[in-house]
Amino acid sequence: MFTSPCLQWQIREASAHWPWVTNHQKTVNTVKSHDIIACLRSSYVQPQWAFFTEVTDGTGAASRRRVDGLAVNMWPSHGLEFRAFEVKVSKDDLRKELKNPQKSEAIAQYCNTFYLVTPKNLADDFSLPPRWGLIECDEKGRSKIVKKAHYEENPVELTREFIASILRAAAKVSESQVNDMLRLERNKLHSEMEQRVQDEARRRTESNRRLDEVNAQLLEGISSACGKNTQTLLYDKSFLDAVGVVYRIGLRSGWSGLGRLLELLSQVSKSATELHSALEKHTEELHHGEISDLTDRRNIPQPVKAKS
Repeated sequence: MFTSPCLQWQIREASAHWPWVTNHQKTVNTVKSHDIIACLRSSYVQPQWAFFTEVTDGTGAASRRRVDGLAVNMWPSHGLEFRAFEVKVSKDDLRKELKNPQKSEAIAQYCNTFYLVTPKNLADDFSLPPRWGLIECDEKGRSKIVKKAHYEENPVELTREFIASILRAAAKVSESQVNDMLRLERNKLHSEMEQRVQDEARRRTESNRRLDEVNAQLLEGISSACGKNTQTLLYDKSFLDAVGVVYRIGLRSGWSGLGRLLELLSQVSKSATELHSALEKHTEELHHGEISDLTDRRNIPQPVKAKS
């Protein structure tokens, strides 16, 4: 279970006017009683445990007290332990319970251990009776024994009324129990999905950071090589054209690129030499009259001389 975005916004807005509200979010309890019951049911499972909810100390008029949960260990090697659970999700309810802890004895007397079960950190400021243990459940459906309960080797012998109450609880397979299990699984899936989103966001952030570092190093190298600020160079068309030329002729390929450039320059030099030789030959022929006048070659009519 999670604090809604609307509630988070209200807390931020209120904190601007009432400073004491800034600590409210730390105390907002998002774990409810049905969440804890679902958490216990998923922890105390077959074949080791049988778990029951809302077990009373008797049936009918003989029923006076009840516990929120009862787990019975099915393995003789573990002593066939009876473990009772009292669920509290608010400090007010916990305070009332601790003012009269004897109420729990109506059922705790039949059990080897008795555990108070609360959301995380709810019982931090309270002192529990010596016999009681403490289990905390978080919003992800995980339980943890914070304080181990005293183990009673010789509890009071079970009465017929109490056995009847357990059997009645075993016969109740209610819609609410199914909903509790579905809710717990849904919360787990939500938490897993949220974790995946956070992991992907961290991965992309790290990837972008590395790319920024590479780009920064590249721009720094360009700036150092050209002796100009990269912000100026990137908007200089002539610079970008020059980079394009270098890329196209293959200079980016290192020594092979330089070899390609030398080959091109050699070809240009050879062509220039051949052109120069041809021009020299042509000029020499003109001087020796081996080539007729250009006007004759072009069939341009000669001007007519006037008669005397």
